[in-house]
Amino acid sequence: MAKKHSVGILCAVNDDSKDLTATLDSVFSQENAPDTHIYIGISEICGKALDIANNSLKAHPDKVSVKVEKEDKTLADMLFGLLQSASEDYIVICPPGDIFTDIEYLASQSSVLKENSSISGV
Repeated sequence: MAKKHSVGILCAVNDDSKDLTATLDSVFSQENAPDTHIYIGISEICGKALDIANNSLKAHPDKVSVKVEKEDKTLADMLFGLLQSASEDYIVICPPGDIFTDIEYLASQSSVLKENSSISGV
């Protein structure tokens, strides 16, 4: 049996984005998806968004990691820190507000990457 590939989704938040709910819902609604883990980097000053991230962690402790930043960091710095934590085969950068409208998006994209090892991004 072929190894099932895994996907790490990196989501950095440095404002009080309520769009994080839509983003997370679209990830959790994926069908036939590879093993997926969501890494959320978030500033401690993001009240509502921090609550959303922590609620997702409680609901899906095996699929969500939350890294709360105590100091002001750029989104790029947060993404770099999240990338260092990820160990999955493929990485998706997904800012709050981005949603997967196709419920098989992760399955189809990881399939393309798996079948074409010379491709570094889809």
